[in-house]
Amino acid sequence: MKQIKAKLYIYGKNKGGERHPWCSGIRPSFNINENLIMCKVDSKDKQNMSLNAYHNVIIEIPHGHLVEDYLKINAKFKLNCGARIIAEGIISEVLKKS
Repeated sequence: MKQIKAKLYIYGKNKGGERHPWCSGIRPSFNINENLIMCKVDSKDKQNMSLNAYHNVIIEIPHGHLVEDYLKINAKFKLNCGARIIAEGIISEVLKKS
């Protein structure tokens, strides 16, 4: 499993995103360099994450070894729900490599 810290911008409905704030623990698809893989997003303070706003988060990527070559500081990524892009972010730190 890999863990990263990231600054994440969550899209609201007006940008094709969600209609309601996110809860910590949401499991979208992590999209980096057009590779999609399951992940879990946790807010650092375990609070709801508002839409159309930036959040500091920790993202767990259980099969991160499949994309580890792309997990670099300042790398950009997106989060998907199906084909919809619901958030975008920038990696600030790679926390765990296993």
